Amino acid sequence: RCLFAGLSVMTSVVVSSTALAQDAGVTTRDSAGVAIVENSEPQWSDAASWRFGAQPLLDIGELEGDPEYELHRVAGALRLRDGRVVVANSGTHQLRFFDSLGVFISDCGGRGGGPGEFQGLGGVSLYRTDSLATFDWRQNRISVFGNDGSFARAISLRSTDAMSDAVGSFSDGRILSRTRSSTADGETGAIRPDWILIRLDTNGSMLDTLGSSPGDEMFINPLAGDLTIAATRFFARSSEFAVLGDRFYVAPTENFEIQVYNSAGQLEMLVRKKHENLDVRRADITHMRDQMLERFEDDPDRRVAIERTLDAMPMHSTMPAISSMRVDDSGNIWIQTYSRPGDENRDWWVFSISGRLLGSVQAPANFRLLQIGEDFVLGRWRDDLDVEHVQLYQLIKP
Repeated sequence: RCLFAGLSVMTSVVVSSTALAQDAGVTTRDSAGVAIVENSEPQWSDAASWRFGAQPLLDIGELEGDPEYELHRVAGALRLRDGRVVVANSGTHQLRFFDSLGVFISDCGGRGGGPGEFQGLGGVSLYRTDSLATFDWRQNRISVFGNDGSFARAISLRSTDAMSDAVGSFSDGRILSRTRSSTADGETGAIRPDWILIRLDTNGSMLDTLGSSPGDEMFINPLAGDLTIAATRFFARSSEFAVLGDRFYVAPTENFEIQVYNSAGQLEMLVRKKHENLDVRRADITHMRDQMLERFEDDPDRRVAIERTLDAMPMHSTMPAISSMRVDDSGNIWIQTYSRPGDENRDWWVFSISGRLLGSVQAPANFRLLQIGEDFVLGRWRDDLDVEHVQLYQLIKP
């Protein structure tokens, strides 16, 4: 979701390249201290490819029953070292703890503005090695909990404005956040306002700015009177990002390229894969349009305003290259490519910590990856009744 194309180090990438290695399927070269890894073929054979286990080892979630097992708007989930699973259930503003068999243990949080309470729970992640961190996007703060759910402290992102969020934390506890540039205020038409990337200390105070980058594409359409419609552009370019250890990762969605930075914002590696973006067809636009207008069936006036906005919205000729990015606990990078509206892409391309394309892994249908461990994958799954589950699968590595 963040894109660091504006960093000055990027300008040196295209000059003074020195080839370091070349073998079947990959070429690596150095450019002013930046490793550029170009992938054309995967390393894995069919026999060596990673895969999910045939059935989930753990399934948490029920349509009806004990309320502790009824999940609503799961924003994140995390498997702890002792096998317990923490679920960020944003529908009830809670962190819920389950044992290694999926039995409910306890919860914490709740709706409110007090210590350890949430108004916009945005997920859960490890903080340093012994704590949990959550981000509340409505209150613009991080809450830190012990692994038992006990509230420890709050970190206010006071160096950023209301249009900001926490990207993640480095191994030393410092925080990478982003805040939206104000340069887009008052603009209309197709816009892509910048995100400013900021490194914060463990108390939320600003340490330095790591660069600026173009954000998500929007279309702002002023209509009669004071009515202005702001909508995400169809097939919008954005960026995906992640933080692990002392690195952060950026994947601009318009191209198949992953940018790897150290915690000081210095570009260390570019990882690329040959990819041809899908063309946008009339049927794709119709599908997106119908899906959006369906939300306003009970509001005819609003529907007319949305229709007029979509009529004026410029359309891309191609789709983005990348849909999602994850970085597993070992530092491997997982990329899911963009698919046509209505199609579900279950394949994830996996790159090693050195940027080598290993191969692809197919996820179960309707499964969203939330955490990838050394030998497991944790994610959110929706069944045929649209009931949310958190499931744990074995990750088999032959």
